[in-house]
Amino acid sequence: MSRQFCDELADLLDQLVTAKQQFVICGDFNCPGTNGHQIDGCLVDVLQQYDAVQHVVDATRGDNTLDLMVTTSDDAAILTQVTVHPTCCSDHHLVTSRLHVSRDTPSIKSYQYRDLRRVDLPAFHEDIRRSPLYEFDVTMPVDDYVDLYNGEMQRLLDIHSSVWLGLPEQSTFPTPLLVKEIPEGPTHLA
Repeated sequence: MSRQFCDELADLLDQLVTAKQQFVICGDFNCPGTNGHQIDGCLVDVLQQYDAVQHVVDATRGDNTLDLMVTTSDDAAILTQVTVHPTCCSDHHLVTSRLHVSRDTPSIKSYQYRDLRRVDLPAFHEDIRRSPLYEFDVTMPVDDYVDLYNGEMQRLLDIHSSVWLGLPEQSTFPTPLLVKEIPEGPTHLA
């Protein structure tokens, strides 16, 4: 266990604690203690300094607890049922837990639109020609004319085209295909 690792972990914890966000740091820390099921003293000191809790209590490789799950003590309840399971395909055991965090429900935003393809253009053009837009007064300030233009266009659009309410379509992204192994070279079907 290097001092550099402890310093870098302290920097990371400093950023996470300062951001005041819930977090779980998990992975192979590879920081065994002097006795089985313990972690290195330097790591213990860093975790205590940031009031962090290490949740894995069983050995994850041999007699050592190398694979850890870390939260702040205030957020310790977001992890429950932390268990270690032997596996046949790794020298480390599998660490599982239940993660209790709320999922934010995405807000669905609606939008308004007009189907301008259905506007009777000759009638719309005629109404524009009869509107106050064609009674231009050269003494009118530009800002007043812009307000007149916006108001008249809104009024005429309301007459010639209804406002519709739309909702975004659901995502059509395909579900990812999970493949255990990608074969190399050409494959032949039997």
